[in-house]
Amino acid sequence: MKNAGVALVSAKHYNPNCDVAFATNLNKAELPNDFLNLLKNWKIQILEIPYDKFQFPGNYTWSLAFYKLCVMKRISEMNYEAVCYLDTDVYIQGSFESIWNECEQNIMLYDINHGLNTHDYISLCDEVERFCGKKKYITHYGGEFFAASSKNAKSFSKMCEQVYTGMVEKAFMTTKGDEFILSIAADNMKVSVKNAGAYIYR
Repeated sequence: MKNAGVALVSAKHYNPNCDVAFATNLNKAELPNDFLNLLKNWKIQILEIPYDKFQFPGNYTWSLAFYKLCVMKRISEMNYEAVCYLDTDVYIQGSFESIWNECEQNIMLYDINHGLNTHDYISLCDEVERFCGKKKYITHYGGEFFAASSKNAKSFSKMCEQVYTGMVEKAFMTTKGDEFILSIAADNMKVSVKNAGAYIYR
């Protein structure tokens, strides 16, 4: 909750004219009063979004991380020109104006810049090969940041759902969490995807 408070308040501080929201599958009664008061004082919304899409068993590696894809699907269906989701362990240090401008043309994801000299990237590529049936050196995108126009977010969400459906049908398990689905979906839509590294840092 403290991490989320820092992320949300810093986002609202530097972007006062944007709607900022805490997405959760908890109801308000389950949230601490001091946290609720913080959000109220900063005019930050609470979006109660059930975890009913992109579900995997609770013992699945990074199973809770897939909730972000559920949130992406829901906010893409809301009446916004553009949407962005972030992990809770982030700090916003400036305006999103340039990001929103980018969203007029691009789906923004963070390329974590791993190559074949990095074990985690080799591991991702091995999983992609097992899932797709051929070797593909796709870009490994991080799961902490996504931004796009609502139209592009809907298209991207549908692509993510196709990957998810394929995983369920094949009983395929990844150790990369939501980043596995994000990276494959982005590879399938690579013409529309741009690296957001100019705006964020891991």
